[in-house]
Amino acid sequence: MEKGTAVGREQSCFFKNIELYDDVTAIIDSYKKGVVCIFRLNAYENADAQGMLNYICGGIYALDGNITNISGNVYLAVHSSEKIQKNEESVRQDQECKA
Repeated sequence: MEKGTAVGREQSCFFKNIELYDDVTAIIDSYKKGVVCIFRLNAYENADAQGMLNYICGGIYALDGNITNISGNVYLAVHSSEKIQKNEESVRQDQECKA
């Protein structure tokens, strides 16, 4: 998992492994309460996972948020006013791996 630096105010964080379609609404409900959400889409076929991700993205977008892929199937949902910054070392390692 990549390391990063949180920029801005201290916040609550909600982590959820998406196991059921009902878990998708838990992400959006938590986000509506002002909680930063981290979620993982693991045990699904690509079509199901993409459908769940699309639903979450739509809900977060409608609530003025952004979703960032952290690593693999792990995502971070934050308000659009929040900044997400990767450490330079992590970015450098990513670029070397892609070369």
